[in-house]
Amino acid sequence: MTIRWMAALMGAMLSPVAMATVTVTFEGFYTLQSQSTDCAPMDWSCVGTTTTLGTPIAFSQSFSFEYGVSPGRLPFVTSSSQGKDGAGRAYDWMTASQRYANFLTHDPADAQVPTLPVATSDPVNRTGAQLDVNTVARRLRSVHAWTDTGETLRSEEIFSLHHAVIWTNADGSHSQDSFSISPAKSPSFAGTVANAYDVTSDAYFLDLMNRLGGCAGCLTVNLSNSYARADGVTGATSLTGFGRIVSITETAAAVPEPSTYALMLAGVAAIGFAARRRKTA
Repeated sequence: MTIRWMAALMGAMLSPVAMATVTVTFEGFYTLQSQSTDCAPMDWSCVGTTTTLGTPIAFSQSFSFEYGVSPGRLPFVTSSSQGKDGAGRAYDWMTASQRYANFLTHDPADAQVPTLPVATSDPVNRTGAQLDVNTVARRLRSVHAWTDTGETLRSEEIFSLHHAVIWTNADGSHSQDSFSISPAKSPSFAGTVANAYDVTSDAYFLDLMNRLGGCAGCLTVNLSNSYARADGVTGATSLTGFGRIVSITETAAAVPEPSTYALMLAGVAAIGFAARRRKTA
């Protein structure tokens, strides 16, 4: 019994789970600013104002995420719907969203949203509020095809990175800082009904970001702050611009050194020896 237990423990130690952190660095210019202040509850006409910045604001930022999904968060979601063209012929619209990172934490050290470089109006008190840090890295694929023949009409595939830091108070008021990046265009790919719901690898996602985000102006970037007071009054300030991915690096988690394994094995051996002595006694 002891030997089998020791063998299982040694096998677990010598087969560590590989993890990796991806760091995406991107740059560009914010060209548009939109702002709404103290919009009454359910007042959909309060859309604020959008202005073109006289002088574009340059940005350069790095964002890191680790592969994985928090418990209770779905890594893969599919949906389908059906419509008809003007002649009454039916088509299927198939979509798949795969999350390579989908984390929710409460550690302020995980926050990566930079400060807005323009004036904002956020009346919500963040002191003592519950903190949620939400990180999502995903691939979205859609395929349109004729229902009767399965012939592809249109297929698109993009990636997106989204990161939000949310403060929520007991009275219901909340404040959020966030940023997101995604391709400025939705490029087509060799999509069919057969591969619409395919699950792809981490390497596929990195290649997708490299292919769609590397050219000048290939990215749409949004940086924003929004709030909702306890009485339901809302407001938001955001900057939107274009940019490109400068670099993508993938760093594997550190693997214990041979000397560390030696110490761990020595400890296991000592435990086994002690257990054998007790059994003999």
